[in-house]
Amino acid sequence: MIKTLSYLWSLMLANMSDHTNNPKRLFVMSFFMMIQNTMFFIIWILFFQSVGDLKGWQLPDYMRIISIFSSSFGFCMFFFYGVRNIAYWIQDGSLDAFITRPRAVLPALLMSASSPASLGDILYGPVIWLTLGGMPVSSLPWFLFLAMLSSVLLLSVLVIMYALAFWLKGSPRFPDQLFEMLLIFTGNILHGQPFALKAVAFTIIPAGFITYIPVQLTRAFDAALFALLIGAVVFYGALALFVFNAGLRRYVRGSV
Repeated sequence: MIKTLSYLWSLMLANMSDHTNNPKRLFVMSFFMMIQNTMFFIIWILFFQSVGDLKGWQLPDYMRIISIFSSSFGFCMFFFYGVRNIAYWIQDGSLDAFITRPRAVLPALLMSASSPASLGDILYGPVIWLTLGGMPVSSLPWFLFLAMLSSVLLLSVLVIMYALAFWLKGSPRFPDQLFEMLLIFTGNILHGQPFALKAVAFTIIPAGFITYIPVQLTRAFDAALFALLIGAVVFYGALALFVFNAGLRRYVRGSV
């Protein structure tokens, strides 16, 4: 365990080395990401000012969706941006460089790249939670806990999506399209949507577990709903490992 943690820590330091060597770039890109987020939020603020509520959901409810999504997405892209390169490395054979290493392949892949602008997303989440989300400062630990659960879920789903390239030869762009679809589902209100849409959002593209259920728990805590969220984290985490390892075995055999 100590050796594994030491290895992961080394990967983290290597991943962050570019940011520590160029902090000005990190600050500038994070700042402009926060400006971009603000422009997006203004659209929704104007929307709720016009309609008042959306089937019982008001502006603070939606802002909590955005705050959790912003921080969880930012966390994944800042620390594990390598997930978005998996499909391309599979297709061009660059994955070989990771397989020859004596350690687990997936952590090295995930932590091989970092998006500096995503730090702005991480920081923006709690700001929106406390301001437009209407939550007290005392709720920050609850926010951080929910955001971490959402981060694990989001990363697990992304690993599954990008690992599909092991089976979809010549289609490295397809996982990116699934990723964009996930963003659309995750950043929208599922409350009051048709059953078919909800079915997709809780199975094939499990965006409902990433933001909708966490926000429901902030509206009224429900033990069964909380257990469902924890179950989803465990299930999709295990599924991500299974799919990736199955694809990796296929790659090693030369079946890709």
